[in-house]
Amino acid sequence: MVIAKNNDAHTILSQQLEDRTMGRYYLAIIDLPLKEDIIVNKAIARDRNYRTRMAIDHNGKDAKSAFIKLGTNTINNTELIACKLFSGRTHQIRVHLKSLSRHIIGDLLYGFKSKKDRLTRVMLHAKFIYFKHPRSGKLMSFKAPLFDDFNTILQKNFSKETIDEKLDLDYLINRFDTLS
Repeated sequence: MVIAKNNDAHTILSQQLEDRTMGRYYLAIIDLPLKEDIIVNKAIARDRNYRTRMAIDHNGKDAKSAFIKLGTNTINNTELIACKLFSGRTHQIRVHLKSLSRHIIGDLLYGFKSKKDRLTRVMLHAKFIYFKHPRSGKLMSFKAPLFDDFNTILQKNFSKETIDEKLDLDYLINRFDTLS
């Protein structure tokens, strides 16, 4: 979350959201590995049949997300992915993954159906945010620590080396740059 302290800062930060010089990276653990790194560019609107959900809708607002594979657990068929948003629609990551027939573990609203892995929340984590400081123009980035439950699932399902190497901001930036 970024909060502007005055109107000038608000204008500059709003422009960064618009021109995509401000961004954020999320981590998610999904129930079925992606076939490849992918960019999804599909419009999103409120689901006409289920008002608490959003859905792909060609009459909706433009939405673009990128997904990269970070680690796969072949034993239980889960995957750690990173997500980059180019827009900020409600439930965007969850809706775009559902359009790929993938679901974030713990996400009962958008289709995670495991009976044995009852979780208390969706395994989605806002890991990094970056932007240019409104006054100095210096690139700022901030990292949020993993919640205990998310970290426990990571440690249980993925190698520590994979996690440590790939949860680095420079690594993620380079991977997403090669995808774009």
